[in-house]
Amino acid sequence: MKKYLIVILFVIPAGIFAQTDVEIKSHFSALRQGIHDGNTSFLRNSAGYAGSLKEIALYFSDSSAIVRKEAFYLTRVIGEKTDDRSLRRQVTLSLSRALWDKDPSIVTEAAQGLTRFRKEDFGRETKGNIVRRIETPGVAWGEVILLAGFLNLQDAGEEISEKLASGRLKGMDEWNVRLSLARMGDREQIAFCVKKLKSMPLNSRSLPSVVSCLVYIRQKASIEYVFEIINSDADNCSSSNPDNPVSVPCAYKALKYLVGAVKDYPIRADRYGEVEIEDYERALKEVREWYKRQNNKVEIIKDTY
Repeated sequence: MKKYLIVILFVIPAGIFAQTDVEIKSHFSALRQGIHDGNTSFLRNSAGYAGSLKEIALYFSDSSAIVRKEAFYLTRVIGEKTDDRSLRRQVTLSLSRALWDKDPSIVTEAAQGLTRFRKEDFGRETKGNIVRRIETPGVAWGEVILLAGFLNLQDAGEEISEKLASGRLKGMDEWNVRLSLARMGDREQIAFCVKKLKSMPLNSRSLPSVVSCLVYIRQKASIEYVFEIINSDADNCSSSNPDNPVSVPCAYKALKYLVGAVKDYPIRADRYGEVEIEDYERALKEVREWYKRQNNKVEIIKDTY
């Protein structure tokens, strides 16, 4: 009986893996015919992720940009679903290679997808790809620069410092370089960026950009300013209700941005990484009281983007 049980245990997983491969092939076949329902239920079996990644990788070099984009998307989905570090590193490596794809939207989505992973998910080759991509300005160059800052890639830091010193960078390219260097701990750029962000008037339109930049920098001065915003009652923002727009403190809108950036922050994300705040008044009071108990000193989390 034990012998048959062992055989069954090996046969069932093999059958599941084979079924998943068939579903992946079917998914891409339908995609070629213009059928795309967004269903990824065939990735439900975590035990088969390694095999699924191998099967999906066959489509990375497909002649169809739609097929390639879907392949990289599904790869990213697996990376977000699995807790296996080796698989997550395999995923970030694949996404880093997509930074050279000839389709601009794939490059952009790959760069944005890489921001969803932790530092520990990036291996040496992946980091090397990011550094080399910086040497080739083009689509999503700014996003790649910010990835380098997040990963504290000092080789890239030297490269972009030289570009900044040359005076040839303008607009968002210059700003992203400054943000990246600030994230790496460059004191001059930390001071420059925080001063610049503090000088910007806060309202519903500007706050998301201002606070996102401050949180990305992940330095004491930038995080302290976010808490200044949270502790301010200045009602320069508008309520989210379009039927009844009223002035409200920007503090409410700033609350969610520190989730995942500060250790033990009272507000948490759900299992899908989404932040839902049901009672803003209660949440604001809780965060303000928590920050006061910390004596205005918090531990900044730097292993996430």
